[in-house]
Amino acid sequence: MADAPTDENRPYHRGGVREDAAEAALRLVEAEGAAALSVRAIAAEIGVAHRALYRHFADRDAILDAVAARGFRALAARMAKARAPKALIRAYLEFGLDRAHLYDVAMSRRNADVSSDGELRAAADAVIAASTSVFQASGPLTQQTINRVLALWMLLHGGLTLRRAAALEPRSRAKFLSDMETLAASPILPPDAV
Repeated sequence: MADAPTDENRPYHRGGVREDAAEAALRLVEAEGAAALSVRAIAAEIGVAHRALYRHFADRDAILDAVAARGFRALAARMAKARAPKALIRAYLEFGLDRAHLYDVAMSRRNADVSSDGELRAAADAVIAASTSVFQASGPLTQQTINRVLALWMLLHGGLTLRRAAALEPRSRAKFLSDMETLAASPILPPDAV
């Protein structure tokens, strides 16, 4: 009678290890957050030896990059439905609240990581395109539009971070969304203050 396969020599019989691992990592992140993510947990989830994942990902951070790309694509898809700034603001904030762990992973990637990973760069670019299209419907992209979108992202990200850290006065989800929409739609400083 042959010995049962060990974790070290268990064959993977389906193919698609990279995609299966990225999807398993996405599920783990959404359920428990990035801190709970480990190569061993992913391997167990898809039924492969943990060392098999290193043929597809350099390390845990590379797996997080794959999850972040999925997060950016999901955020871009939600934002792409927006046709006006208020709808874009709402889409961004709701994604950050509804899929908080995935949002955290996407927003925690360093610029150097995003720039060096083609899949991650394309997904982040989709978020940029969804954002800028609301503010500039036609013509070449201007620096003014880029600056507006960057300022908006900073404001929305800051609001989400403060709310989730319980640093803001407690308010209902609806009140938070309404307050953030109002704040984002109004100039923070009068033109002569800067």
